[in-house]
Amino acid sequence: MALTKVTGNGLGAFTQDGAAVFNESSADTDFRIESNGNANMLVVDAGTDKIGIGTAAPTVTLEVANASNPALSGVTNRNPIIQLTNTDTGYVAGNATAIDFATSLNYTNASIICRNDNSGSGFGGSLIFATSPTSGNSLTERMRILPTGGLTFNGDTATANALDDYEEGTFTPVFQQGLTSAGYSTQTGTYIKIGRQVICSIQLRANSGTENSSHIYVGGLPFTITNDVDHSFGAFWTYNGGFWTSSANTSFLGLRNTTNLAFYKQVDGGAIVGTNSDVAANLNADLRIVVVYRAD
Repeated sequence: MALTKVTGNGLGAFTQDGAAVFNESSADTDFRIESNGNANMLVVDAGTDKIGIGTAAPTVTLEVANASNPALSGVTNRNPIIQLTNTDTGYVAGNATAIDFATSLNYTNASIICRNDNSGSGFGGSLIFATSPTSGNSLTERMRILPTGGLTFNGDTATANALDDYEEGTFTPVFQQGLTSAGYSTQTGTYIKIGRQVICSIQLRANSGTENSSHIYVGGLPFTITNDVDHSFGAFWTYNGGFWTSSANTSFLGLRNTTNLAFYKQVDGGAIVGTNSDVAANLNADLRIVVVYRAD
């Protein structure tokens, strides 16, 4: 069926029950549909074989554009351009909406899946990334973003096992005890935190102060040490520049529910105090250690 050219502002409905083909002769003639507020609501650029929604000049096979204001908060005012909706009103836990990535053989190689995790409300969902290890449509979960936050891997959905934090930063270590009125020539602390595991590097050098009989603590760790009974803690010297007579005879203890590291004699387990170390007697003694502990 051919459509006859019609002039004027016709507002009537167009109904076509049979098949309709536009531009069957492959002419370099664009196809454009206007909406009430957008002159380029749908554009087929015949010369470049591209489709634009909201744009007159699509640059890829399918481009969707929206001239809305930029997001203010990134979440609340996110101005979505594309939304995929599963119109099932059952809100059954486990129902999902997916984007599949397939080859020309129609095998699904990977998928991004939004899973409904709650029954009834329809809110609260996980975002799952899956890949196919073999040919065919067999998908295996590789990573999941939990609705409460955190990443799980390879089908593990336990919140306790989720990776919920990664950060890097600096902090300022101090002699919390063992040295009165401490002054410093060097106070350097860096850390990496992965989940609850914290790895710190410390370089601390005092250039003034008076030693006292208090147990030597290095404080100012970036996160509070866990109070768990099964907490793990470790530290080792990278350089002992006169802080203590022998680094091999030193052990370290992270004090629970604090940001302090206590020094002990490895030989008899006694506390190292300011008066039996060289921290004040040999000012500018260089203390460099790496600390690994579990945060609260």
